[in-house]
Amino acid sequence: MKRQLYILILLSIVTSLVVAQCTSVVAYDDLYGVEYDDIVDVAFESWINGIFSNSYTASGPFRVKVNTHIVNENFINEIVGMKLWDVKPYITWFDGEDNLIEYYNTTIVK
Repeated sequence: MKRQLYILILLSIVTSLVVAQCTSVVAYDDLYGVEYDDIVDVAFESWINGIFSNSYTASGPFRVKVNTHIVNENFINEIVGMKLWDVKPYITWFDGEDNLIEYYNTTIVK
C-alpha cells in the first residue's frame, strides 16, 4: 500500500513538472515588447552584400527565438523592446564571413 502511495505521489510530481514545462514556453507580451527568449515572427527585406535575398522570408515571416546564441547579437539587440507592428527601418551587421547583412523594415508580426 505504501509503495502504491509513493508511486502515485511520484507520478503526480512528474505530471506537474511536465505541465509546468509545457506551459512555461516564453512568448511575446505587449506590455514589455520583445524580450530575450521570446519566440516571435519577424518580417523584413534582406540584402546580403548589396544583393536582395529573401531566403529567410520567402515563405512569410521568419520565426525566431530571441537569443544571441541562436541569432546574430546585433539583430537581437535591435529587436529587443520592439512591440507588435513596430518597424525598424534599418538593421545592419557583418556576419562571420564578412558579408554585409542589411534588414530593411523589420517588423514584429506575431
